[in-house]
Parts: sequence; C-alpha cells; structure tokens
Amino acid sequence: MFKNDKKLLVLFFLLISLVSINIFKTENTVLALKDTTPPIITLENYTKDTIDIYKITANEALSYLKVGISSDLYVLLLKDLDSVWNMEVKKDGGTFLFVDVFKNSSDYSLNYAGSVAKLIKNKDETQFILEVSGPITKQLKAQKNVPVFVKDVAENEASLNFNDTKEGSFNDNPIDHPLRIANLNAKFPKWATSTGDIKKGDKIKLCAYYHNSSNIIAKNTKIVLSFDKGKIKSTILADNFKEHVSSLNIAQNIEFENTAEWYHDYDGSYEIEDMVLKDGLKIDLGDVKPGYMPNDGYIIFTGIVK
Repeated sequence: MFKNDKKLLVLFFLLISLVSINIFKTENTVLALKDTTPPIITLENYTKDTIDIYKITANEALSYLKVGISSDLYVLLLKDLDSVWNMEVKKDGGTFLFVDVFKNSSDYSLNYAGSVAKLIKNKDETQFILEVSGPITKQLKAQKNVPVFVKDVAENEASLNFNDTKEGSFNDNPIDHPLRIANLNAKFPKWATSTGDIKKGDKIKLCAYYHNSSNIIAKNTKIVLSFDKGKIKSTILADNFKEHVSSLNIAQNIEFENTAEWYHDYDGSYEIEDMVLKDGLKIDLGDVKPGYMPNDGYIIFTGIVK
C-alpha cells in the first residue's frame, strides 16, 4: 500500500511540474506578445573627410529601418521571418529589392547618381550606421525633413529626423564676425564684408572667425573655404554641430598660399600658429570649447587676385 502511494505521489508531483513548466512557457509567451514599448533611439550625425555619417543606436534589437530621403527616394531595411535582412529602395519612380544584403558582410553599399550610401549594422542589431558621400550629401543637408522610422522585434515603432538632431551651433551672436576681406594694396587696408574694388594683382587676406555658441564641445572642428557661383564661402563644421556658412560675393579668382594663420587662445594677445592647408582650403582645429576667449579665434587666409 505504501509503495503504491509513493508511486502516486511521484506521479502527482511530476504532473504538477509539467503543468508549472507549461504555465511558465505560456506566461513568457504572453509577456512577449504584450511588449508595447517603443525602442529608445539616439542619433549621432557628423562629417569625416567627405563622408556624412548618421549613427542610429537603439536600446534593443531592431527589425526595420526606413530613411525617407525625399518623396521619391527612400531606403527600407527589413528583417524577414527567416531572420534575413532585405532592402527595398525606391528611386526614379521604380522600386528595387535586394535580398539578404548582410549575407557575407555587416555592411552593404548602394550607388545612386554619383553618390554612395553604405549601411552598416552591428552584431546585436542595435546600431545602424549610414555613411553617405557624393552629391546626395548636399540634398540631405538642404532638406528640413529627413524622417527615419525604426521598429523593434515586437513591431513597436519609433521615429526621428536626421536634420533635427544636431545639438551645437557656431557664431549665433550678432557680434560674431562673418567672413571678412582686407585688400593689402589699398591705401588704408581694413576688414570689410564686401570685396570693394579689388583688382588683378592685389594681395588680399580673408578672415574666418569661429565661436562655439553652444554649451557642448565642438569635436573635430574644421574651417573650409570654397568657391560657389560667384561667392567665396567659409564653412565651419564639427561633429554633431550645425554647419555654419558665411560668404562674400567675388567675381575674381584668388590664388591662395598653402599656409594660413591661426589666431587662438587670447589672453591679452593671441597665440599665432602657421597652419598647413589640407585637402584644398581646409584647416583642422580639433576640439573647440564653448564660449568666447580664450576659446574663440580666427583663421587668416592669404592670396593674390588673378
């Protein structure tokens, strides 16, 4: 009698265990289905050399990423039920599908009208990097609205805008100098915001001023001079900072020296440092701290009017 009771007792506990396991599994399944919390996403946006980089990071794995570059151009990255990442691209009125884009590598590149867009994902599928180069970079920067939509594994959606994420800015104060020019061949050389009567053979200087108007450090700051449709432009760039452009109308060509002067760290007087121009008329300033002296400064370019 005792043996039979023991067998029954063992059978009873075994049944209880099986029921508990099934309940546990059921509860887990139900809990997973009840995930209604959207992913938390952040975006870093910066320029490295000639490549614009957009880094999207989520607090959980993603299964969907869509970048709406314009009304007739978008890129959609979607993970299917077999855990394969496929890409859909709409451009020029047509839709194109690329299957298993990360089959052999963690990155995939698309070429479009002389531009290149490369998508890179990390192993955990919580971070996606879009590297863009070519003419499309100007289109992205010019647009006020570049929506990005993501979904987690449970299909919860979150969104942001590429062009609303840059935190810092330069030269926001009305007293901050725009791009200025001085004609050294004039009777009384002075800084001005117009080219005046400069002529062939005149030696000129251009002064590009920078001031970090934000409360965060401007990392990898650069000042670039460029010519564009009768204008000469000074552009200040930094990681996660809005691009600042100041320009002068100029009809003549200018041949610049291959070095520029950097006026910085003002403490009663400036430190002056000769800087070699790289990649054309570009100066790398490194990290620029917020505020005026000793953190603001000037770059002085020298050239001859041709």
